Amino acid sequence: MRRALAVILTGLWLVLSGLPVVAAPLRQAAQAVITDPQPQATLRGRVNIVGAAAHPQFDRYELAYTREPIGTGDWVFMMDNRSQVTQVGLLAIWDTTVIPDGTYALRLRVIRKDGNYDEHFVRQLIVANTRPTETPT
Repeated sequence: MRRALAVILTGLWLVLSGLPVVAAPLRQAAQAVITDPQPQATLRGRVNIVGAAAHPQFDRYELAYTREPIGTGDWVFMMDNRSQVTQVGLLAIWDTTVIPDGTYALRLRVIRKDGNYDEHFVRQLIVANTRPTETPT
């Protein structure tokens, strides 16, 4: 009985080992992330928005902002882009001089070809263009 099982397993191994190995293509990871600015950062002037915006079914990404606390439907569209940012890089430059000082949230939305989307938020961003720059004492 053991000998028969050993013969069957050896034969199976020989058959399977002769099959070609086909590697599946690497899947692109879905990403919707803002890495900079960080929550509670104080922003002045033109601010680089850094992150990644990618998806296997990528159509475009959009950036928007709103005053805190976040309400419903009061997001201000900043821009959209049809180029994926698959590794962390520059998504946009935000000119904060055109908005009043205050606390804001940023939203990155990665929109797929089917219209669905992934979102990432950065909250508690402090725009302080008219306040003097704090210096350590």
